[in-house]
Amino acid sequence: MFNHHFFGGSAAQDVFISFLQTNEQKDRLCIFTDPPFGCRSELLANTIVKINQLYNTTNSLVQHVLPVFWVFPYFIEAYIKNELPSMEISDYHVSYTNHRRYHNGKKGLKNGSPVRFFTNVPLESFELPSNQGYKFCYECNKSVHKTNIHCSICSMCASKNGATYKHCVKCNWCVKPNYKHCNKCGRCAQKHDCHFYQTQITCRICMNKGHVELTCSFWKHFKEIKRHYSGCMVCGKKTHIIKKCPERKIALKEKYFLGKYNNVLNT
Repeated sequence: MFNHHFFGGSAAQDVFISFLQTNEQKDRLCIFTDPPFGCRSELLANTIVKINQLYNTTNSLVQHVLPVFWVFPYFIEAYIKNELPSMEISDYHVSYTNHRRYHNGKKGLKNGSPVRFFTNVPLESFELPSNQGYKFCYECNKSVHKTNIHCSICSMCASKNGATYKHCVKCNWCVKPNYKHCNKCGRCAQKHDCHFYQTQITCRICMNKGHVELTCSFWKHFKEIKRHYSGCMVCGKKTHIIKKCPERKIALKEKYFLGKYNNVLNT
C-alpha cells in the first residue's frame, strides 16, 4: 500500500485487475485501509489515487470515484486533506481492544480514542449508532458524538478530539476546553512560545502559514478596514467567523495583490 507494488509479480497484478473487473463487485467496491499511524500519508494517498485510476481504466470509466475509508488519528487531518481534499473526518471514535490507550474504557485517554474514519463518502449518508453515544446534528447534516455541541456562530460541531469545545468571544472561534486566549497572538492556544507558535500557525484570513491574524499583511494593504478585537476581526460582528465574513471576501476579491490571495477567494 505504501509503494503500490505487488510482490507476487505480474500474476498478483492480474488477480487484482480481475478483482476490479468483477461485475457484481462494481457497485460495492471500496478501499478500506487501517495503516500504521506513523506512516507517511503522502505515500498511502498516492496508492489510493493510483488504484482509483486503475479501476477506471480497467472498466473503461471516466471519473468514477471509489469510496475510501481511511482509519487514522484526528490530528493528522490536515495531512490527509492536503493529499486528498475530498476526504472528510467522521466523528466516530474508532476503539481498539488491544491498544493500551486508544479505547473508550477507564484506562483509555480522557476523551476516548483519537482515531477516526476519514472518507470521501458524504457524511450525511450514514448514521452513527445512537446506542454508542452518537446523535444526528441536523444543522451540520451528519452524525456526531454526544459531546460535540453545535455552535451557531461557527455553524458547525467543532470538536475533533472528543471534548466539548468552548466558543471564545475574543477570537470568535470554538477551541478546546484547555485552551486560553493569548492577547499577543490574538487567538486561543495551549501554553506556548509566541514567536515559535506564530511561525507554525495558519492565518485564518489569508490561509497562509507562518503568521497569525494580528500580523497578517491583510491589514497593511487594506488600511480602510479597521481591525476589531472581539467578534470577527474584519467586521466586528459576532454572528460569524472570519472565514465566512462577507467583507473579508469582498476585500480580497477587489484588492488582492500579486495574486497572493487569489487562492483563498472561495475559502
